[in-house]
Parts: sequence; C-alpha cells; structure tokens
Amino acid sequence: VGEFEMQQRGRKGFDRKAYLDKLADFMKHAVKIGPLPQLYILSTMVSADFDKGGSAFAAIKVEMWNEAIIKVNKMMPLVVESYAIAKEAGEDFTERGEESEDPASYMRLQQLFVSFVERLDDELYKALQFTVDVYGSEYQEILGNSSRFLVLLKKSMKFFEETKQVQPLASVSLRLMEHLYYKPDLLNAAVFEAMQHNEPECDKEDWEWPKDS
Repeated sequence: VGEFEMQQRGRKGFDRKAYLDKLADFMKHAVKIGPLPQLYILSTMVSADFDKGGSAFAAIKVEMWNEAIIKVNKMMPLVVESYAIAKEAGEDFTERGEESEDPASYMRLQQLFVSFVERLDDELYKALQFTVDVYGSEYQEILGNSSRFLVLLKKSMKFFEETKQVQPLASVSLRLMEHLYYKPDLLNAAVFEAMQHNEPECDKEDWEWPKDS
C-alpha cells in the first residue's frame, strides 16, 4: 500500500476515484489481517480526501467533508483495537515511539487520527465562517455536521482519557471546549439531550449535560 501511495498521489493526472477504488480493494485483504492495516489504509484514504482541500480562506466542499468524517469515524474503533494489541505487544507509547519512522506503526497512525480530527474541525469552522447564505440549505447542513463532529470529539476524548494519553487528550479536549464555550448552556443541553437519545445505552451517560454548568 505504501509503495502504491507514493507512486500515485501528487503525480500529474492523478485519478482520485481510481486511487480510492484500489485502496478499497486493499482493504478487503486488510480486514483478514487485523485492525492496524485497516487503520493504515483508511488514513491513506482520508489524506486523499484532504488533498482536495480548500485554502486558508476557503473550506473543502461539504460533500468531501462528509466523506472524510465517515472514514475518520471508521478509524475510531480500529484505533481502540490497535492500541490494545500494541500495548500487549509492549509497543513504545512515549515520545520516542511517536517519532518512529515506520508510517504503519500504531503511534504514527494514532497521530494521524488526531490530526484528522483537528483538520475536520478546522474545515468545519471555515465552512461556517465563509458560507455567505446563512439561511441556505448548505449552511444548515454545516450546522448539522457540527453535531456529528461533536460525537467524534466525545468518543476520541473518552478513549484518550481511559488510556491516560495526556497529549492527544489535551488536543481533543481543547477542541471540544471551543465548541461548547461560546454557545448558550440551553443550546448545549438541547444538543446533548438529542445526542443521548441517539447513542446506545452504554454511552448515554457520556451525554449528560451538567445541571450546575
């Protein structure tokens, strides 16, 4: 996969659809091997999505953002599963482990996952900031995506909290705080209640909005 990625991305006449189709074929084999190869392929797919990104003053298209968050959400359980396997194997989770030169190592892929979460947030903010028609359907879809992204943030924060990984926990916690801080408590409470209704029973307590906030 790594060799295929280097040969294809960035070259003239790059066909993104054909590239993603080929990666999807690789994924069929990766499923038989384990979570880490799947995580690597999904990270490669998300990188290709963001290759089509906007600029400092323009967000990526809503459709592309939607495609990216679907893949990042698929990465989440694979991150959890791969972490457990890597921990059992005695992998280095210190800063030295993060500097591994192996692009398919767990720590490198976890770093990518966090960077994708941050990029989704950045693109969402730009989309809200630069969409002209705030009464149009596109703006309403972007607002809806804020709730979808909130779910990803909460799940990421819970994982890093449970695994006591301070640096990524700080990164996603800060993003979550920024989403909540500037909104009225009544709005946040309503969003949390709606999310709680949609989540499985085991996750409902994560969506209890504090009464004394």
